[in-house]
Amino acid sequence: MKRKGFTLIEMLIVILIIMTLSAVSMPVIIQSVIRIEKEASIESAALALRQFYIDARSKSLQSESAYHLTIFDDKKSMRFTEDASPISRTINFTIPSGIRSNVILEQSPEATYSYILGIFVKKENNRYIPVNTPYSMTININGEPEATVTIDKGYPKFEIMEGSGS
Repeated sequence: MKRKGFTLIEMLIVILIIMTLSAVSMPVIIQSVIRIEKEASIESAALALRQFYIDARSKSLQSESAYHLTIFDDKKSMRFTEDASPISRTINFTIPSGIRSNVILEQSPEATYSYILGIFVKKENNRYIPVNTPYSMTININGEPEATVTIDKGYPKFEIMEGSGS
């Protein structure tokens, strides 16, 4: 007698093999997705933050007025606000975040910072002093420091920390 098709046992064995392969490969796929999302969060946050500082610096040069930095309590949003303008101009920034990534910013050292005529300054004793030591914003993901954007002599620089994104 000639057989056409597969028996139930053969179909069950094929389904069992497919299920076993997917069960073995799923954790690897999930870990890869999490790692890729974390790397994307780091890079997009750092590049956007770098652009935020570049915009504030260029606007302070164009308008010849001070732009003051405000970091909000949620550590996810900040803004530069123009000083002495009839219409207060602002540059807003909210850090992009992934689904599984809680991204926050931390500044170091703590102070009141501004851009005045393209120079990054901090306010001490009601005077503006040029920032000669590097100022940095650390990008933390799920409580771990992952990258920094450093302002050195007014120019932002992006750096991923050793061991990040792995």
